[in-house]
Amino acid sequence: MNSRGFTIIELVMVIVLIAIVLAVSVSLLSRGWSGMTITAMAKKLRSDTQYAQEIAMIRRASSSFSQPVRARITFDVTNETYNVKIVNDSDGDGKWGETSPVEWEYAKDPSTGGNFTVTLNTGSYNGIVIGSASFSATGCTPSATTAILEFDAMGIPYCVDNTAGTSTKMDSQGSVVISKASNTATVNVTQNTGRASIP
Repeated sequence: MNSRGFTIIELVMVIVLIAIVLAVSVSLLSRGWSGMTITAMAKKLRSDTQYAQEIAMIRRASSSFSQPVRARITFDVTNETYNVKIVNDSDGDGKWGETSPVEWEYAKDPSTGGNFTVTLNTGSYNGIVIGSASFSATGCTPSATTAILEFDAMGIPYCVDNTAGTSTKMDSQGSVVISKASNTATVNVTQNTGRASIP
């Protein structure tokens, strides 16, 4: 550089560097953000399952029920959603979470403070779908499109019979399978302890 300004070589070098930075930036931005990965979603789902179990075990949710509570995760395969609810059996008929009398309320989502509902295949979860959800027990008939996992105060998992409305302790491992494009992930729930894991 001389004392009166920049040389032509210095100006050309600066322009070339700016062009390279712009080309890389445009390339990255044009691809867009593809949202959450299947691995990250599986970890979130495992964490949400553990959260529901904790709600049931420590009953710390802001519940207006005076009866013992349980926590449920309802997986709606058709609508690609799942939610966490706090349920009770206030009328003592053995059917937890009935709508008449109202025996349920949404759990609070710790990240938003609102109702705990997750809608997949949209926004950050774009492309992620529930392939299947299954929680079984002898004598329990879950719906083909809606599977309900319930935890009692000991953290023990139950299958909820959608027809009878009753809950039965799971007698085999349950699972939720999610997918995004050609990638899949499974979250398993152990029948005796309710431990959620990713194989």
